[in-house]
Amino acid sequence: MNTQELTSYIATERARGVTDADIKTQLLTTGWKEIDVNAALESIGTPEPTSEVPRDFSFRKLDVGRIARLQYFFASILMCVLGLAFIALFVAGGTLLSREAGGIVSIVFIVLIYIVMLIFGVCLGIRRLHDMNMSGWWILVLVIPGVGTIFGLFMLFMPGTKAPNKYGNIPDSKRSIWKTLINT
Repeated sequence: MNTQELTSYIATERARGVTDADIKTQLLTTGWKEIDVNAALESIGTPEPTSEVPRDFSFRKLDVGRIARLQYFFASILMCVLGLAFIALFVAGGTLLSREAGGIVSIVFIVLIYIVMLIFGVCLGIRRLHDMNMSGWWILVLVIPGVGTIFGLFMLFMPGTKAPNKYGNIPDSKRSIWKTLINT
């Protein structure tokens, strides 16, 4: 990172709510000189306190940040298992209703669950690409037959960058799968 990238990184981390001490520690452990980090922190100035209370969950930040390989794998498995469980529940519930009404209700709920799973899956994929310092737009490669399968395996097995990149800090590998899935 050059000086512009360093100040941009600091501003981004501050916007995410990361303290200056944590930012400084992260940058020093990745090889930055303390004098450069201090100069960048001073050039930006101190952050203004906000009266807004941070929210734990927001759909606006599902695709922000990075996710490690193992977290990506387990969060994807959890999402699929939950989705299939809900689908099975609605199919079973639909059979208890009349044949016509039960079928329609089941189809509507299955489509809604599929849409939710698709949104969470795309957001997980974007965060995984961010970990590899790639744009989230690369997720569109997954819809190409054949190439998408190979690219999906690439996303699963390719290690992420070992230092902070423009998408955030190194992902916390001890983070719970549920928190990883909803990005809190």
